[in-house]
Amino acid sequence: SILWTNNDDVVGSPTLEHCNIEDGDAGTGNISADPQFDDAPNGDFHIGMGSPCIDAGTNQGWMASATDLDGWQRIDNGTVDMGCYETYFPVATVISIQ
Repeated sequence: SILWTNNDDVVGSPTLEHCNIEDGDAGTGNISADPQFDDAPNGDFHIGMGSPCIDAGTNQGWMASATDLDGWQRIDNGTVDMGCYETYFPVATVISIQ
């Protein structure tokens, strides 16, 4: 999960692990770095190519057949991304000219 610009992000005493939490709440694998949303002011919470949330989540068994909010596979590149969207990068084509 990503909890960012929510003022007091966490209420109570939940156990949060492998999350990006703005105020730096403790927990295994948690970070507190700008998630670099594509366009949060306009409601686009996809994470950008330089985001520290890419491949920073923790895989769970149920994710093998799950999809993100766009309908894409939940795990790409071996490790799930933090947040509700998985980031997919364009595949480069290398052409060799001889």
